[in-house]
Amino acid sequence: MRKVRLAAALLAAVAIYLVFAKSFSVKTIDQVRVGVGLHESVVAKIDPAQVQSANQALLVTNLFSKLVEYDKFGQLQAGISTKFYWEGHSLVLEFGNKVKTQSGHFIDAQDAAVSIRRLIKLDSNIHVNLKLLLCDIKTVKDVFTNCDGVKVQDKKLILTPKNLKFKHFLLKALTASDFAIVPEQQIDKTTLDILSLRETSGAYYLESRDDKQWVLKANAHYRINETTPKEVILVNLAPNDIWNAFVENKIDVVTTISPVDADVLQQIKSVPDVAIAETMDLKLYFIKFSPKALRDFTAEQRLYLGERFRSVMKEKYTLPISSKETHQIFSDVGYGHLSQEQEAKISSLRANAKTGVFERKPQFYFYRSVANKYAPFKEILEIDPVLTDQRPYMQKPEERLDMFFGATDSAYEESLALIGSNFTQGTFGTNETEASEWMKKYIDTEDESKRLAMLQDLHFKALENGVTVPLFKAPYTAVARNHFKVNQSKLFASTAFWNIIKE
Repeated sequence: MRKVRLAAALLAAVAIYLVFAKSFSVKTIDQVRVGVGLHESVVAKIDPAQVQSANQALLVTNLFSKLVEYDKFGQLQAGISTKFYWEGHSLVLEFGNKVKTQSGHFIDAQDAAVSIRRLIKLDSNIHVNLKLLLCDIKTVKDVFTNCDGVKVQDKKLILTPKNLKFKHFLLKALTASDFAIVPEQQIDKTTLDILSLRETSGAYYLESRDDKQWVLKANAHYRINETTPKEVILVNLAPNDIWNAFVENKIDVVTTISPVDADVLQQIKSVPDVAIAETMDLKLYFIKFSPKALRDFTAEQRLYLGERFRSVMKEKYTLPISSKETHQIFSDVGYGHLSQEQEAKISSLRANAKTGVFERKPQFYFYRSVANKYAPFKEILEIDPVLTDQRPYMQKPEERLDMFFGATDSAYEESLALIGSNFTQGTFGTNETEASEWMKKYIDTEDESKRLAMLQDLHFKALENGVTVPLFKAPYTAVARNHFKVNQSKLFASTAFWNIIKE
């Protein structure tokens, strides 16, 4: 018995030693340099209500915090709130002193309520509009006044869905970056614009900025501890310059925005302590067609063009590491994926697609910033590559060229935010009225098997009609050097600066 106790004590001592050894091996970080594109179209609007690009999403993730969030294992947990629970038909969120802004203000229930009502009023976010679930906000004045669905009571935020069956969606919807909290004092009472990025609810705030770099500093925030970066220097770099800057030791970290392909991997081999972190296969590469192209070209022609891009990319385009072919918009094993019968039909349609006669060549976005990388696409003689700096998501749907090559997030579970985002981005080829009616019907359907069937049918029709042609899927990658490492979540795309450590 004595030996058993001694052995147990020794094991406990070893365990304690390992814990402390691990904690002491992680160093404090005064400053880290991160390469990011801060061109005008990105920095003009850093606002949770108007996230249109990966760069904007990255900044919003780090400057603003959400009420609830997923941990690295995909489990819901309190974010800026201290706890949340259902009380009857209402979701109750309590607040403490988890986040303090630079002026000394603690983010509270009033900030959260105003922020949510502002988002509903603006109706500009790419994910789901909460007026479907909570209440409608008709005037600017209403943003600053309690409504039945969003109110503050006893210093708690009370969210009451219009219908009890909406409970299933509300919590998950709040995890989207759109619903991050903006302090009330930073919202213009007339325009609802954000006045400053110095007072934020996120792990970081903007200390200073110029054309070359932004300086972010840590807030008094639940995400910040002894080992998280206290200052993040965002170095403004064009996409083509980021990896050269990394190799030349001008930056320490490259975020998930910049893909790591075979050429990049070869380029960074010379860096002695490079550390690469990957997510699951969350990134989808696709060809998408505009409303004009949906009118002017047949579904078979669009499918044919998609396959031409796939063929050229397999042979001559430098794809991200760990890329795989895919024929689905959603993850092959995720929520809304095609049935075997549907997948077989789509595969057959694509394999047998013929070009037919094009009355004109479809115009394709040939971005100047990546012209060298896009060079193989010039071999697709059926298209008209238009050299441009414009991005389709910065234009109204009717103003867009016929087609573009892009990338977006996928997911493994039911996500109302992701479905809403895909509607906004034209993935399914629906107009605004059709999208709104579909979403209303979807959230009104309590039977999960019926919702799944609805989503599968929507998915299938978008593929059958050649609205969106999925090409490849790949993980997102974050890369670091100088003994830095990114503890990148496997389940989420954006790089959180507080997950950067130094060993």
